[in-house]
Amino acid sequence: MKIKKVNIQWKNEKREFLFDDKINLIYSKDNSKGKTTLLRSILYGFGYNIPATDGIKTFDDFYILIEYTKDLQVYKIERHGDIIYFYVGDEKITYIMPEQINELHAEIFNINDVMILNNLLAIFYIDQEKGWTLLNRGIIIGKNRFNIEDFISALSEKDVTSINNEIKKIEDEIKKYRTLKTIAEYKNENIIEETISYTKNEDNELYSKINLLKMKAIEIKKDIKDVSIILLDNKKIVQYLEKLDIYVKISDENSIKLSKDNILNYNENQIFYETRKKELEISLAKVNSEINKIENEINNRNLLFNVKTVADEVDEMLKTVNINEKQIDKIIGQLTRRKQKLVEDLHNVLSDNNKYLVSIYETIEKYAKELDFDKYIKDNQNFVLTNQLKGKTGRILTQMAFTFKIAYVLEIKRKYGLILPLIIDSPRTNELTDDNSTAMLKILERDFSEHQIIFASVYKFEKINKKVIEMKENLFY
Repeated sequence: MKIKKVNIQWKNEKREFLFDDKINLIYSKDNSKGKTTLLRSILYGFGYNIPATDGIKTFDDFYILIEYTKDLQVYKIERHGDIIYFYVGDEKITYIMPEQINELHAEIFNINDVMILNNLLAIFYIDQEKGWTLLNRGIIIGKNRFNIEDFISALSEKDVTSINNEIKKIEDEIKKYRTLKTIAEYKNENIIEETISYTKNEDNELYSKINLLKMKAIEIKKDIKDVSIILLDNKKIVQYLEKLDIYVKISDENSIKLSKDNILNYNENQIFYETRKKELEISLAKVNSEINKIENEINNRNLLFNVKTVADEVDEMLKTVNINEKQIDKIIGQLTRRKQKLVEDLHNVLSDNNKYLVSIYETIEKYAKELDFDKYIKDNQNFVLTNQLKGKTGRILTQMAFTFKIAYVLEIKRKYGLILPLIIDSPRTNELTDDNSTAMLKILERDFSEHQIIFASVYKFEKINKKVIEMKENLFY
């Protein structure tokens, strides 16, 4: 899979970038010239929910066109806001983000396993902020996460759903008890004396009206959401049916292609729900207007300064609640030990006769020796699943993160035949010397020649053969 061209339009400005099949360096002498924005734009174009850089704020107004090749076939992706058009030959498929991200990525990467797709970003992208400390689980960028257990179980087709569900259930319980402990600590530190209530009886009616109106507003918002979902679902269903290229026989000689224009009552139904949505929005506006009117009346009467605050009311309620901190600590400890046991069970299942886990470990071990941190690699395959990063900082952690990533890339190639591009932001971090970072890029140049490499840096890496795309000015602004 090779990215050939990226066109980006923002407001009235346009930029085009052409990439080589081998190694591409997006370079600028100084920082803040748009290198990271360009890399993230590519990921956004591929459908990912990616936070924009500070200068851009949001990618919603970007128009992005990506042209790439895979297995000698040319593909195009066009993204503007939540709408993506995917082109293969003369065929055009529409996807709506983020609802259809898995369908889009299944088409792009030719992988149908949702668990693999959910973890794929961490495999071919290394972020300048999170990527150089991410080994096997955690945040990739924004809300995108990676989990090694999910990745290994999907690769090896081992069903660990029941263990994962039990772990998730326990994690939720631990969160609840930790929240309770926080409340108990707050109560002990802050609630010392009785809260005085200044609520006047004559004001109760006003507050009752506000509460009723707010409840009504919540109900209307729910109805608006339900109607919006129906409108979107109807649209998706028709798009799907049109994509199937179905023809309906209307006589022995004639047939007609199924489309939104000839599906009985489709347009009428959409108009009905759009009208219903508008009516609900008008009702919501009226209710909000009433709420504002009453709140203004309260303000004018100077009552807001005399009534109990929400915090006061919470404090008063907490006085009647008895929370035993020692008991909570005991429960949290029991749940934590139960979770640890389940994680051990999960790792035992994943490590049992698992060629993918072995292969990943062997790759990590091989490059750890070359990069001179093999003494930090434990002598068994379960090291791949480690969560013990104590003592691993600086160069060691950075190069370890790199070797984990390229090990994952190789397994994707072996399992699915997919040769992923590698998109890397700032391979020379503050923790690395020029020799350290060049050593990593030399590995890619030597052993990953089938893969396209796109990396961004303020360093030129003179010892690496590459195409340089220089950013002399900011990307747009």
